[in-house]
Amino acid sequence: MVYFVQEDTQDGFIKVGETFSLTGENGRLQTLNQGNPHGLKIIATIPGEKKSDQSLERKILADLQAFRFRGEWFQSSPEVLDYIKKIPGVQMHDGTFRSDGTFRSDGTLRFDGTYNRINAQAESTEEE
Repeated sequence: MVYFVQEDTQDGFIKVGETFSLTGENGRLQTLNQGNPHGLKIIATIPGEKKSDQSLERKILADLQAFRFRGEWFQSSPEVLDYIKKIPGVQMHDGTFRSDGTFRSDGTLRFDGTYNRINAQAESTEEE
């Protein structure tokens, strides 16, 4: 899976990466969150196979070179977000991984990394 996570701040930097385990107890997101003073939110994922994920990740990193901050972290901009949205097979998300280990999701990505097509509006109505 290729993933895009963003610092949960206004115009937070965006990280592009590749992993087989994004969420969960030993997932990549938890590791990233430990070294980040801001919360991180998943903004997009692209499901796939390990070998093709690595090639796709390299292409994305090269395509976004002009927006690179450092390593695999990029400036947030309308151009970067538009680029991400146009990648074939991309699944956009609006979820936050909190420092206490909980995960708030838009109903498409579960904490364990599996996908769930639950109607997010129905869930929010039940919470009220």
